[in-house]
Amino acid sequence: MARNWAICIGINKYENLTPLRFAVRDADCMRDWFEKEAGFEKVYLFTDNSPQITDTDASKPYQTKPTYGRLMRFLENRFAKPFLSVGNNLWFFFSGHGLRQRDRDYLMLSDSSASAGSLIEKTAISLIYVTERLRRSGADNVILIYDACRNEGSSKGLGVGEERYKGVITIASCRPDERSFEIEDLYNGSFTYALLESLRIQGTGNCATVERLDQRLCRRVPELNRKYQKASQNPYVIAEPLSKSQLILLPSQATLQDVSALKGEAYRAKDNNELELAKTFMTQVLIASPADPDALAWFKNIWLEELKWQHKELKWQHKFEILGLEKSHETKIRELEQSYQNKRQELEQSLQAQIKQLEQQLEQERAQASKQQSNLEANIKAAQVKLAEKESIIAQLQSSPQVAVTGEVELKTEKGINYTKLRDLLAAGKWKEADRETTLTMLQAAGRESERWLRVEDIDNFPCEDLRTINQIWLHYSKGKFGFSIQKEIYESLGGTREYNEKVWKDFCSRVGWRKGGNWVYYDDLTFNVEDAPRAHLPVTVTVTGGSFGVGVSTREMWLRGVGFSSLAQRLGCQAYF
Repeated sequence: MARNWAICIGINKYENLTPLRFAVRDADCMRDWFEKEAGFEKVYLFTDNSPQITDTDASKPYQTKPTYGRLMRFLENRFAKPFLSVGNNLWFFFSGHGLRQRDRDYLMLSDSSASAGSLIEKTAISLIYVTERLRRSGADNVILIYDACRNEGSSKGLGVGEERYKGVITIASCRPDERSFEIEDLYNGSFTYALLESLRIQGTGNCATVERLDQRLCRRVPELNRKYQKASQNPYVIAEPLSKSQLILLPSQATLQDVSALKGEAYRAKDNNELELAKTFMTQVLIASPADPDALAWFKNIWLEELKWQHKELKWQHKFEILGLEKSHETKIRELEQSYQNKRQELEQSLQAQIKQLEQQLEQERAQASKQQSNLEANIKAAQVKLAEKESIIAQLQSSPQVAVTGEVELKTEKGINYTKLRDLLAAGKWKEADRETTLTMLQAAGRESERWLRVEDIDNFPCEDLRTINQIWLHYSKGKFGFSIQKEIYESLGGTREYNEKVWKDFCSRVGWRKGGNWVYYDDLTFNVEDAPRAHLPVTVTVTGGSFGVGVSTREMWLRGVGFSSLAQRLGCQAYF
């Protein structure tokens, strides 16, 4: 099993350079992806406000504000000796200022100075030094990612060049003559935002390999910059050697084609007498496909060849020693011959032990592959059941007698409410105005206009026909992406019932985008855009307290909202709804 470690650095507050806004958040987001989504064994975080690091290699904790002295101490001490090995990966992520000085690329730290050339070299850390320390870890693969080149205004740096670092995969946010931009609406640099998007893609089109990650970043970052009216920014990837562009970064997402391409690179590397590189590639093949018969057979042949060469060298060594002795030294000759026989026997025993170990490993990997196959089949069956349920709901909606043949929603009401304005706002794509109009119409239908908020009993007695009309209008104009019934489907899939459950409620809010990073999202920060918003993101403003979702709400208020939504989810099951 491969071991994966990472280092994340993000700097907003600079003593001698223009401060940044979202570099710390970039590093926090990458740390979260490494730990929570990719399951990395160890992640070191260095930001303006990160906690100190207690590590077994250090006599005292590492302070993590990324100054020159503190980061140098960490790189010197932590990488004094190897702690990773064959098949392991080490990722390094930096977000902040960067510049190029005397044909060298530098990462600018909290106390770095760019006022004079000599100060840059004394107060900033060169990427050559960083990569030299990272390679001391013993990891097969070092992935260096920097969202740097940020300078005045909303961009980063003075230009970081296209240096190549031996054995390292370099992923840069922009070319040397460009700037790397921060996007206020995204709360990230556009490069880091696109990088996280790409790493999270599942199934077809995923970015499991260096090559596919490069292709998507080169397409997605310029798209984001154009959308948010920023200057051109073109990321690039340098794989050293070039054959590492086929390296699998995300083994769980690798396809059979990815594995086959990497095996091809391993065979070519061996043909070119680059045996260590070939072993690196084949190790990655086994990590992505543990029971791959070609890779297992390849390693067995490599071990046999190595043992044969050791045997042959030992044999010739003894022959030369024997021939160099006088015939009268029969005792010495016999000792040498016996030594040769003993060492030969030891080599044969070692070979047999390695072959046996390989066969045991193969058997274990086959058992694991069989278990994974069973789990996959179970997951497919579960997905098929969920798909059947969704198709049933769609069929019910499509066959509902209350939807006109033209596809328009019939605006039925038990309380004489006029839903024309709500319909027109949704038809025009004015999602925020439609969300507020939804609140007003529901208050009218419940007779709570003067109070401007709904109680649980108001939701329990809400007229079914009006609830159905509101839901159908949202479903119709969002093409099935927004609506109470979509929210109900997600809520119940997480275990939600009429009984309020705080964990289920928070999980639901995170799923639909009302919570991010463990915090409640302010109403004005919600995504009122059908293309970019999460599924079931709207409508949102109907609560039992009358407020809008936000970071500052109390635990009591969020409990009331959860209770109200639990009641609404159950109310959607009333007979008139379907």
